[in-house]
Amino acid sequence: MGGKTVKAMREQAERGNLLFPFQHYKMTNEGGNLFIPYHWHEEIEILYCICGTVTLQLNGSSHLLKQGDICFINREELHQFYSADFSMYYYAYVFPMERLCFSQQDYCQVKFIQPMLDMARLFPTRLPADTACYATVRQEMENIIRVNEEKSTAYQLMTKASLLKIIAALAQEGLFCDASLKPAEDYGEDAHRIRRITDWMKLHLAERMTLDMAADFFHTSPKYFSRYFKKLFQKNFSEYLNLLRIETACMLLLTTTDSISDIACRCGYDNTSYFIRKFKEQTGKTPFHYRKE
Repeated sequence: MGGKTVKAMREQAERGNLLFPFQHYKMTNEGGNLFIPYHWHEEIEILYCICGTVTLQLNGSSHLLKQGDICFINREELHQFYSADFSMYYYAYVFPMERLCFSQQDYCQVKFIQPMLDMARLFPTRLPADTACYATVRQEMENIIRVNEEKSTAYQLMTKASLLKIIAALAQEGLFCDASLKPAEDYGEDAHRIRRITDWMKLHLAERMTLDMAADFFHTSPKYFSRYFKKLFQKNFSEYLNLLRIETACMLLLTTTDSISDIACRCGYDNTSYFIRKFKEQTGKTPFHYRKE
C-alpha cells in the first residue's frame, strides 16, 4: 500500500496515550443504523460480539457476526461494519503489534512476534466456537474488557499479558495464517476497487459529488456504476457519501475547535441547517451535543 489516495482511507483516530497506545471500544446500536464506512489502520483489531448481529465486510467479503463470535482484523486490512439490529453490541480492542515486542531477540520474539510485525504471519479472520482454544481466547477477551472498563491498578500490564496469552493460544493450535498462502480472493479485484472508489470520494469530500461524476471518473455508465457500487458497499452512492461526510464531521467535532458551519462546509454541506438535520438522523444528536458529550 502506498501513495496519496490509499492514505486517505487510513483511520486517523488516536489510541490511548503515548505510553499506552491501546484502545478499548464498546460499540452499541441504539439507533438501529450502525454503519462504519471502509477504512484501515496499522494496528491489530480484535472483535468480540456480545449480543445481536453485525456484518463485518473485510477486503470485500462479508462476515455476519453473532453472539459469542470472535474475529481478528490484521494490519492494513480494509474493513467496514453495519447493523440494523437495535440489540447489537460488540467490543473492539485495537492495539499496535510492535508494543508487544520483547527487548531481547529471544525465541518468543523471533518465532512468534517478529513474523507478525513483518506481516508474514496473520491472525485468522474468525475463531469458530468449536476451536480448542476458543474458551481461552474468549476468557482473555473478557478479562481485557473488564480491566479496561474498571481501569484497575496495572490494567495496562494485565491487558498486554492477556493479548500475549491470546497469541500463544492461537499459535498452540496452529491457527496463524502464512501470508504467502492467504487466498488471492482476500485481496482480489473487488477489494482493489473498494479502495480506489473510497479514496476518490474521501479526497473530494468537500466538493460537489454526484453518481454521474463518479461513473465518469471510473469510466463506466451511471447505471452500471450504481449497481456495482451497491454490491460493493451495501449502500447506494448518495447514502454512502452522506455517511462518509458525517463520519468526517464526527472526527472534526472531536479533534478541532472549528465552528459547526465551517465543519459542514469542509464535509461538503453548503447548508448548515441541512447538515445538522442529516447529522442528527445518523447519530441521534445535533453536532453541538455530539461535541459537548
